[in-house]
Amino acid sequence: MKSSVVSGSEPRAVALGDVNNDHLLDIVAANSGTDSIGVFLSLSNGYFTDQQTYSTGHGSHPTSLVLTDFNNDTYLDVAVANYGTNNIGIFLGNKTG
Repeated sequence: MKSSVVSGSEPRAVALGDVNNDHLLDIVAANSGTDSIGVFLSLSNGYFTDQQTYSTGHGSHPTSLVLTDFNNDTYLDVAVANYGTNNIGIFLGNKTG
């Protein structure tokens, strides 16, 4: 087995889903150590892009997440539970993931 994904940001949870509607499963990680979510877009050769990070707020320490289409635009959105700030954040998806 060969790994093509490296995070290094204390991931606490991952979810799989096609976040950019290219019919390939992508990876979204809750990165507690960097107060962010990370998105790894799947490439057709079985590898993934470098992590694209999105801040969840200072001291948020995200611990879990779920992917679903909250606003019915055909793109998956991310709901992330933030332990450190005691809230839930929503990231709306688009065609770029």
